[in-house]
Amino acid sequence: LYSAVMLAHVRSKSVGSREKAEQLFHRMQQLYKSGREEAKPNTRILNLLISGWATSRNRNKIEKASETLEQMKAIYKAGNEDARPDTYSYNWIILAAARSTARKVQEKRRHFNIALQYFREFHISKSEVDNGATDRIDSSINLVPNSFTYIYFIQACRYLLPSGEDRDKLIGKAFELARRNGMVNKKVFMEVHQAVPSIMKAGLLEEGISLDGASLSKGEIPDIPANWTSQIHR
Repeated sequence: LYSAVMLAHVRSKSVGSREKAEQLFHRMQQLYKSGREEAKPNTRILNLLISGWATSRNRNKIEKASETLEQMKAIYKAGNEDARPDTYSYNWIILAAARSTARKVQEKRRHFNIALQYFREFHISKSEVDNGATDRIDSSINLVPNSFTYIYFIQACRYLLPSGEDRDKLIGKAFELARRNGMVNKKVFMEVHQAVPSIMKAGLLEEGISLDGASLSKGEIPDIPANWTSQIHR
């Protein structure tokens, strides 16, 4: 019942629908604390709320989605294992940043920093968490990035950062991580190539593959090395 109502609020185009979804979540928390087990917040409910904010027209949608994820992490850390954050929880926020409508440089940078924060959490090692190097994430969450993680982050780099060496380095690092994690599908390939063609060319040359003759403008790309795609369907 709660999932259905939350979904209805999230899909609604009515003014204030996301606020109603948030109110429902807070009401569920109150009911659960009073002993109503059926109102226990879970991953689906919270992901719906995050996605609702992420896809809304609210000018603070990125911040609101981020606040919800932080609440989700706190709920999980407090013992509610049914509210465990997952890949989708994080990807929604990175996507929201990539779709930011910010115009001012300062606001763009703030939105990018939010995307960067959650992108980094995907790549924090368990040893760093266990050794106390960061308290941003619980090691038991065991986040695993997927191809969309890299697609959305590269888009965030392209749309929110000014052209230049710093932006290209970040895109290059994201591509390196996608390769290492076996998550380079055709969309990741094209995002990197369109953003910084030299990075993709260098990566392919390392594998003994040349872009010569490939009609990238028509969507024709060479076969992606198997080790770059090894984890996509797992």
